[in-house]
Amino acid sequence: MGRVNLRTAFLYPGQGAQYVGMGQDFYDAYPVAKAVFAQADAVLQKNLTKTVFEGPQEVLSQTENTQSAMLTVCTAITQLLEEHGVSASHAAGLSLGEYAALVAAGTLPFSEAVQLVEDRARFMQEAVPQGIGGMTAVLGLSADDVQAAVRKGQNAGEVYVANYNAPGQIVITGTKEGLQAAGEEAENRGAQRLIPLDVSAPFHSPLLDPAKKRLAERLQTVVFSPLTKRVYANVDARPIASEQDIPALLARQVTGSIYFQQSIQAMLEEGVSRFIEIGPGKTLTGFVKRIAREQGAAPKLVNIRTVDDFTAFIRQEKEMKA
Repeated sequence: MGRVNLRTAFLYPGQGAQYVGMGQDFYDAYPVAKAVFAQADAVLQKNLTKTVFEGPQEVLSQTENTQSAMLTVCTAITQLLEEHGVSASHAAGLSLGEYAALVAAGTLPFSEAVQLVEDRARFMQEAVPQGIGGMTAVLGLSADDVQAAVRKGQNAGEVYVANYNAPGQIVITGTKEGLQAAGEEAENRGAQRLIPLDVSAPFHSPLLDPAKKRLAERLQTVVFSPLTKRVYANVDARPIASEQDIPALLARQVTGSIYFQQSIQAMLEEGVSRFIEIGPGKTLTGFVKRIAREQGAAPKLVNIRTVDDFTAFIRQEKEMKA
């Protein structure tokens, strides 16, 4: 395992961070990363690797490809870090990223998880016809104001709070009519920007209840092992107490709000002083920076998206140990 830093957390991004070519430099440079991609292709019986590296973006962004692709890239980088003696005591992921956190915590083998997220993706996409709804990030508004905008939007259509990401960064989800009405009210209340997300369904809303039911059934077939890290659950921002709780938490996550900000706040209170975001994008690092600033904390923030990021980080680690 290498040296365990009791104050390090691994963080994993969710859907929307994907891009064509992500992870390819790791695949080309490190056998351990290549093996993870090969395992995904074998389990899913499709050439996921080709889709990730060659695209096109609209095919990669189809949820049944995105979810397994993101998990594969995140797991490949995590295994490489652990091979180089970098480990963490805590972990969390944003929505889909929670599955990567569970794999990192040893409760679920990657081969089981990659099939599970592909099934999850299918259940989610089939729950709502394509184009029925979506998600929008609301920037620069308090949680109270966003909740008020959502209540007003519910007069026009279905709309809910999906993610509490960071101060001034909350995501709403629902039908197009609900999103539009809530968005207009958010702007009336002073929202700085509304950003439609690159997702194909209104995730984290009761509109996905059929998917929640199917996933709950599917999770009954999965055997979870004891956790080796403190993984903070999206739906309640608390460490998962036992592997027996995981199926219910993952099922709730499909239709429930994601409390990412509150999870990070809890980790900071527990003394986590370094957060390593693993995988595409730098979104979570930005969230943590804002959350920490509000709490008067200044953790070390690391983002490992490319081989260059990885080699620079490992070099730094060696210098610190020297």
